[in-house]
Amino acid sequence: MLHRRRGENGPVPYRNGRFHCINQQWFFATREQRLVGPYRDQDEAQAALENWLAPAITNRINRFGS
Repeated sequence: MLHRRRGENGPVPYRNGRFHCINQQWFFATREQRLVGPYRDQDEAQAALENWLAPAITNRINRFGS
């Protein structure tokens, strides 16, 4: 699901390039352009990314509200 970032107006822009399949193994890319993985499939990589981001999201909610 695509989400609008704070301060963005209009339709949610398409964001691509977070997930990569290399030799039938899946990775996700961080902002620092680091590939994290490998994972068996894109769903597993998606779940790992959500776990990776969870502390930052929780911290942001605690600091700024939902």
